[in-house]
Amino acid sequence: MPSRETADLSETTRDMDRTVVEAWVVPWIGEVPLQKVSARDLDRLYRELRTRGGRGGRPLRGKSVRNVHVTMHKALHDAVRRGHLVVNVADAVDPPTRDDSIERTAWTREQVRRFLEVAGGDRLHAVWKLALATGLRRGELIGLRWDDLDGGAVHVRRQVLVRPRAVRGQRRVYVRQTLKNRRARRVRLDERTVSELRRWKAEQNEERLAFGAAWKSDGGLGIEAEWIVTEPDGAVVHPDTLLGRWRRLVRVAGVPAIPLHGARHSYVELALSSGVRLDVVIRAIGHSSAAFTADQYSHDSDEAATEAAERVARAIE
Repeated sequence: MPSRETADLSETTRDMDRTVVEAWVVPWIGEVPLQKVSARDLDRLYRELRTRGGRGGRPLRGKSVRNVHVTMHKALHDAVRRGHLVVNVADAVDPPTRDDSIERTAWTREQVRRFLEVAGGDRLHAVWKLALATGLRRGELIGLRWDDLDGGAVHVRRQVLVRPRAVRGQRRVYVRQTLKNRRARRVRLDERTVSELRRWKAEQNEERLAFGAAWKSDGGLGIEAEWIVTEPDGAVVHPDTLLGRWRRLVRVAGVPAIPLHGARHSYVELALSSGVRLDVVIRAIGHSSAAFTADQYSHDSDEAATEAAERVARAIE
């Protein structure tokens, strides 16, 4: 880690390095002397992480295990360059797959409407509407501040995340820049979502007045700002708490159970099925390529297939 301090890296990359090293490398393989690390050790590390490397001993996502491999490969490559090793044993290891083999389910139009009807009476009504209307990630939602709103658009600049394990000298809940190129992405909003946000800001101001000096103007994160997704005392809502409240509303609404990330998936499916161009959807959700978006989100559905069949039939006739 000290050898990377002078490198031209974004803060996002540096934070990822710290997380990988402190949360997964050191606890699992840190006691093995550098010269004795073998390909078998790395295979075992990745296997263990996939099985129980996540928070609470849960399986770690394939993408995160892949990040561990990338960091290990870079570190061992640097060790070879500096003469500490003769070969990089990570070259002999097959990189872990990013595919978690998890079916990504999405809601239909009617299910989205049903959920929003129930969520309309919830304190965080505007957050749920924003999630389904834009496809923002959970961390991006929580990372929004009022100065990120620009009329009928929102600038996505940061995420509020939870470290998988405690890292010495670092906050467990922390703020991270969203994009590697240090540029925000601009996502357009519809009039109803803008109206919901205005109503929520008025309600939040009432809570601020009620708490007075006790209001946490730094959101509990040590960063003075006007955060959007807050508790009544001004503290930024913990990511796990937001997920728990989402699950409760899903049960009350009686719609299929999907994770909060499923709101992002639902947004993409609804946008594409409504005729929104793929390139517009890609920019909204912050993907870098059309191929990745199509692979992750384009799934067959009876509704879409029937509509396509009817359109082709009309064109032929």
